[in-house]
Amino acid sequence: MFLSSFNNLSIKDIVNISLVIIAFVSGLVFTSANTVYFVPTIIAILLVALLNFWDKSPQIPKSAVSYTMLAWWFYVVVSCIFAPVKFMAFLFLGIFSIIPLIFFSLLTLSNREIWLHITTKALFIIISALAVWALIQFFFLFDEYGPRIHNPMLNPNSLAAIFTIGLLPAVGKYIFSSNSTKSIYYLTYIFLLVMALLVTYSRGAMLTCLIAFFMMVAFAWGEVKNIRRILAVIMLVVIAYTITHYSYYFLTDNNISVNGGYGGDGINNSLDKMTNFSSVSKRWLIWNSSIELIKDYPIFGVGLGNFYAFYPKYRAFTDISSGNWAHSDSLQILAELGIVGLLLFYSLLTTILVRTIIAVRKSAKKSDILIPFLTMLAVLGHGQISFHLYQPAILIPMGILLVWWYIETEKILSGGNIVLSFNSNIWRVLILLLFLIGASWNIRAGIGIYLSGKAKYYLGKEKLEQFAKTVELSNKISPKSYIIPKLYVASFHIGLLQNAAGNMSKKDYDTSLKIAEDILMEAEKQNPKEPTIQYSKANLLLIKGKTEKAKQILTKNLEDNPRHIKTRMLLSDIYWKEGNKDKALKILEEGLYWAYSKNVKDYYIK
Repeated sequence: MFLSSFNNLSIKDIVNISLVIIAFVSGLVFTSANTVYFVPTIIAILLVALLNFWDKSPQIPKSAVSYTMLAWWFYVVVSCIFAPVKFMAFLFLGIFSIIPLIFFSLLTLSNREIWLHITTKALFIIISALAVWALIQFFFLFDEYGPRIHNPMLNPNSLAAIFTIGLLPAVGKYIFSSNSTKSIYYLTYIFLLVMALLVTYSRGAMLTCLIAFFMMVAFAWGEVKNIRRILAVIMLVVIAYTITHYSYYFLTDNNISVNGGYGGDGINNSLDKMTNFSSVSKRWLIWNSSIELIKDYPIFGVGLGNFYAFYPKYRAFTDISSGNWAHSDSLQILAELGIVGLLLFYSLLTTILVRTIIAVRKSAKKSDILIPFLTMLAVLGHGQISFHLYQPAILIPMGILLVWWYIETEKILSGGNIVLSFNSNIWRVLILLLFLIGASWNIRAGIGIYLSGKAKYYLGKEKLEQFAKTVELSNKISPKSYIIPKLYVASFHIGLLQNAAGNMSKKDYDTSLKIAEDILMEAEKQNPKEPTIQYSKANLLLIKGKTEKAKQILTKNLEDNPRHIKTRMLLSDIYWKEGNKDKALKILEEGLYWAYSKNVKDYYIK
């Protein structure tokens, strides 16, 4: 059935499916803005949009969902223009554009249901492989990847969201189907996904999956063909939990209990993974700090992707997080896009909810609508204690689910598309221009990030000639807003100036000084919140003998970034050299209050 469906597809449809798969797979390994894996993801989605918009007039599905999505998307685009750290804003603009691009480009396909069937099957095959890999990590590579499995994704909750997206549709299809020929296939797949979900130990994902499951059964109870199918799913969950529970007990070498038998400590440790709420207290710290940030930027926020740059000023002493995420999609949207952005986002969610309620009431087969809707709801619910909406690998299948859901609701509700009157040649020039702008920015950003990594490597190996060439090339290719190679050059020249001591001519000295000053001035325009820029500016001022001004900059930098160790140590060193040892020691001691990773703290204490 799966392979035979390809006979009904055109070359264009097959290319569409291939691009979505490429985008999803590359998105799975996107862990930070310092990696290049966002590039193939964004380029693939842009190609999907270009391919589907190229040969037809612009069309917008006629519904409140479409209109609110366009309003939300437009606001996100505009907010990037005013974001202080534009590189991060435009990078996440590409990520935030994934769902709108999938939604508007794929809904207008002529054979969209066949396309959707094949695409979802392909995604579920990849998710199956990912589940197998998760179980391999848990059972055979526990010491390297355990106890909470997350590879290849950023954290266990992210991987759990992917398994949620694969699991709930399979459960829904199984319990609402009367076809017995595929029962073994569905039960095997469900068991695999439940096992994989459990080894992430993501309680949020488990809870939202359970809620979605019971809602699915409750709202479409009349469609349940055989109650034994529900019992079979529940039994599989119990078996899977028992296996992973006792396996954890053995894998952590707690196989001898205080009672001299199997059980005891091992079981308690495994249960702790489910019932220990220390992670909630850690999130409370982040949420409270995020709320303090929001109070200072309530209306329009700090800018898309800019949370990390503003958060250090507000973080709690004991917060050990990376500081990149609010660990709540709603809080992060509120912090970055303000009340306006959050209201627009929830307006979109409200129109989806209202459309679902209306369609379900009128539908004779409610499960067709509820399965994709409740899967999306489970991921969004889990996202209230995580950051799912900022991860491409989650957004891509969410976009596919949204298309699936919309097609099913459109069968019940009057729909159709609004076709905009546009000269076809002008339209093609416009979408090609937008594609080239987006694609070129992302490609240049990816090359810049890659070359910056190479430059750092060369600098560490003291291969200065290769370092200089690589940094120069990175500066030429990467977007103007990407400041990392600029900071490398500035740091290099500052190092030369600090070690000049008769080794440099006055001309070379003045040249290095001007290069460093000009670079830092330009970098500050692109990223005024980067603490390394202020630290470097203070070093230049010290070289020029302007100690008081350097102290002012360092003091302000510490207020905004209290965990920036280099700033703290340099400011302390200035006071020490001035003879104010009490002030110097106080600055250092205040740094000990903050939570750091062990390596950083050991270095700082030393």
